[in-house]
Amino acid sequence: MPYTERKGSVYWFRRRAPEPLKPGSMAFLDSIEAKVGKNGYVRFSLRTSDHREAAREARKYAHLLDQAAERIREVRAKPSSPPQLPRACSQ
Repeated sequence: MPYTERKGSVYWFRRRAPEPLKPGSMAFLDSIEAKVGKNGYVRFSLRTSDHREAAREARKYAHLLDQAAERIREVRAKPSSPPQLPRACSQ
């Protein structure tokens, strides 16, 4: 199962953080605040021992992590000045 690892009887989410997320930054994924570790990975417990449920949750959190990275990219790509509106034509 991608993005999961087993520690004891419980599955954990483990994935390398996408590019704009740097080590030490926080990612807010649904109800979980996940910190990007020094090695660039996001890890947290999925709190389940069922492999199907863990796989489902891992896919959800992987998608949310991608969305968080995309939001950061969009904020960085926005121009600093407000866009100019076209002038109204007078006749």
